[in-house]
Amino acid sequence: SAKWLKDNINDKNIVIVDCRFNLMDKEYGKKSYEKGHIKGAKRVDIETELSSIVKKHGGRHPLPSVKELKNTFENIGISNDSVVISYDEGDLAGASRLWWILKYLGHEKAYVLDGGLEAFKELGGEISTENEKSNKGKLDISIQEHMKVLKFGGTSVGSVKSILSLKRIVENEAKKQSVVVVVSALGGITDKLLQTSQLALKGDEQWKVEFEAMVDRHHKMIDTIITDTTDRENLFKSVDALFEQLKSIYFGVYLIHDLSEKTQDAIVSYGERLSSKIVATLIRGAKWFDSRNFIKTERKNGKGKHVLDSELTNKLVKEAFAEIPRISLVPGFISRDKNTDRTTNLGRGGSDYTAAIIAAALDAEVLEIWTDVDGFMTADPRVIKSAYTINELSYVEAMELCNFGAKVIYPPTIYPVCVKNIPIKVKKAFSPNDMPSACMMKTIDST
Repeated sequence: SAKWLKDNINDKNIVIVDCRFNLMDKEYGKKSYEKGHIKGAKRVDIETELSSIVKKHGGRHPLPSVKELKNTFENIGISNDSVVISYDEGDLAGASRLWWILKYLGHEKAYVLDGGLEAFKELGGEISTENEKSNKGKLDISIQEHMKVLKFGGTSVGSVKSILSLKRIVENEAKKQSVVVVVSALGGITDKLLQTSQLALKGDEQWKVEFEAMVDRHHKMIDTIITDTTDRENLFKSVDALFEQLKSIYFGVYLIHDLSEKTQDAIVSYGERLSSKIVATLIRGAKWFDSRNFIKTERKNGKGKHVLDSELTNKLVKEAFAEIPRISLVPGFISRDKNTDRTTNLGRGGSDYTAAIIAAALDAEVLEIWTDVDGFMTADPRVIKSAYTINELSYVEAMELCNFGAKVIYPPTIYPVCVKNIPIKVKKAFSPNDMPSACMMKTIDST
């Protein structure tokens, strides 16, 4: 209310925003602000800061990009904890526009001044003619829209049939909402990368044969599934550049007979980097992201294994996906040391972990793990013939099954989404129209 604002006008956590404008006079808002505004109020221009350029089918005041809005709000001092009070003269709803944009961006402490400027004046509120200066704010964006994260393992990108099935699944899902797609290396390639590094380490020239076999497999995949000539040529250039880097690393290992952890991590990263480039080209309109730019690891006390820096990673994921494309394509498994920038990884099965980290950071509707098996079963069907698929189970039950040997998902996957109570659905990639093989959630309805 106007009274509450008058009583709390000097609270430094309050950001007051003047939103006056007139459709017939583009300078009206500026002139009105200069003539007199609520003490401490900042001004936003409805036409240039809360609207973008009018396009053919964009309406009179189309919204700017999320990045532009974030910049505008931070420039007038809005931060995550700010109480934002917008006002106008009560006729053209400029204040309401600012309010709902902030709400859309996930900022809950946004309000419209009841009665507008006139109500504040009637109570004797202080009016100023100064051009109010702002300290730069820091606003995290959290758009609450339906989106999901889909993870596809090596078998789902391992053959022409499976990768085309992946394409159909992603394109169908993208018709309903934005999707972030996380992919593993082509089936068997991670093992092949490691085996070839060991051959090079021993000085065995067979490494060259194994290397060429990997090149040939990726080339044949591209030749078969990428039908557009320009796309295929561009993809070959990108893939061959990566293979040239990989060959140089192998040759170095072969010459000096040394394979450090750093070199091994670099070698094994090429599986996901190659596969994700192929899938991103295959799926029209997909935008490729390098997950090493936002999945960050560190060594605790400067030694031991690399572990995820959850806080930094969460922040960087939100920044990378401040504007979520319809289809985002992300290589799983790989990461980067936050201090040295060297390529690291999340361990075997880490693509599941990558998908869960992204799903949790973006508050995804669901995390879907697309695989080649039927899901969680009561026992190993090779041992117990009567074993059957479990359609629904809790996170705790899923973790217990993982600890007892179930290999459907990577155990650390469960934690990030469990904290956010985001369901995990396990689906069979080769029968996408079937019901989910398993659905994991915090609690299971017993009714």
